[in-house]
Amino acid sequence: MKKLKIFRAIIIAAIVWYIIYVGYNLAAYALLWGTSANEFEIARIRLFAVVARHILNFPALILIVLSLNRFIKHGYFNTGSAKGIRWAGWLILAQAIINLTYTYFIVGVFNETFGMIILGWSTMLPLCAGIGLMVLADFILRGKYLKDENQLTI
Repeated sequence: MKKLKIFRAIIIAAIVWYIIYVGYNLAAYALLWGTSANEFEIARIRLFAVVARHILNFPALILIVLSLNRFIKHGYFNTGSAKGIRWAGWLILAQAIINLTYTYFIVGVFNETFGMIILGWSTMLPLCAGIGLMVLADFILRGKYLKDENQLTI
C-alpha cells in the first residue's frame, strides 16, 4: 500500500502541474487570438489542441486518484476502482485520438514535417496507456469475480 500512496502523490502532483500548464497555454492562446499573421496560425492550432488534450487528462487523472483511494481503503479487487480505471482509459484514449488528428492536420495542411516526429511518442504512449488501463480494469473485475467465487466455496 505504501507504493500506491506514493503513486497517488505523484498523480496529484501531475494534476497540479496540468492546472498550471493548461492555464499558461490558455493565457498564451488568449494573447495570440487577436493576431492575424500567418506565422501564428500553427501556434493557434497547437495551443488549442494542447488545451483540448490536457482537459481530457484532468478527469482521467482524478479518476485514477479516486481509484487509488478505493484500492487503499477497500483492497485491490472492487468494482468502483475498475470502473474508474476503465473510464480513465477511455479518456486517455480520446486524448490520443485528438493528438493523432491534430498531428495529421498539421502535417497535411501546413506541410510541417516536425509533426511526424511528434506522432510517434505523443500518440502511441497515450494509446498504449489507455488500452492498458482498460485491460487493467478487466483484470481487476476478473480478480473480484474469482475472489467472490472463492468466498462462496469456503
